[in-house]
Amino acid sequence: MQNLRPADYFQNALEIIYSSYKEDGYKLLKSNVIKKKNKDFVYRLSFYSSHYNYVDNNLHKGSVILEVYCIVEYKGERIYSFQFSEPRSASNRFELLTADLTLNEEVLNYITDNINKYFISIVNKIEGEKDDIFENLELYPLIQPDDYSWTIQYNEKFVELFGTNDTLNEYRDNKKLFDSIPERTKRNSDSYFYYISSKGYLNDKMLEVDIDDILNYFYDKLRTNDLLIPEYIEERYNLVQQFDKEDVKRRFVDTYAFVLSVMDILKKEKVVLQKDEDSLSKLHNIMFKGN
Repeated sequence: MQNLRPADYFQNALEIIYSSYKEDGYKLLKSNVIKKKNKDFVYRLSFYSSHYNYVDNNLHKGSVILEVYCIVEYKGERIYSFQFSEPRSASNRFELLTADLTLNEEVLNYITDNINKYFISIVNKIEGEKDDIFENLELYPLIQPDDYSWTIQYNEKFVELFGTNDTLNEYRDNKKLFDSIPERTKRNSDSYFYYISSKGYLNDKMLEVDIDDILNYFYDKLRTNDLLIPEYIEERYNLVQQFDKEDVKRRFVDTYAFVLSVMDILKKEKVVLQKDEDSLSKLHNIMFKGN
């Protein structure tokens, strides 16, 4: 069998993905972009890889990474995007190679299936029946599933083009909510907890910590030093208080995030004590080392 370079595997993967869209007028460009233009609209699937790709044919191992971002542009303005994602990252990097140095068909099928469901379906509605474009699309600036495996974003122009006055007004109301500090704090809290949970960091040592004691100590630390308490700090503090007292691990994770934010302020104001550093270190060790 011919020995292939990482670039060969990457190009072969693009060709396989491109085969699903070639007959619909898309072009595969040398810049690793699959693109289609229709009057004022441009539909672009951009593919990226990694400088750390390698293939060792002697040891029979290797790694080739693929990232993909899908964008709809209207008169040069990005109005809709779909991308694979993770809760603490803007991208989801797919490993293309199997253990026997062949392209992973399951991964390629997963990528193509989701592109079809969340991007190509929207393109087809833009070019066809525009009236039902929001039938299965939540009127919200950012949409993610419970596992954060992908992200859809679209702006007000997208709603202006394809929605009614009612949908536009609802989107604007939701956008105000989306931009509010309480909602941003809740989103960050949810995604961080999912990340910690999915990485297996939750542990029973968290149950031994007096959450309220730590939470109130660092909150009072800001007040006793007459420091301005930012609204996002207040919201994070209040959020921990709202969680069920029995949900200790959730409260621990959010308290850890709260302490990190407070410590940034304390360090900036140069009012950090060794006790504060020790408390953060203890929380960190429990979180990531379980001790």
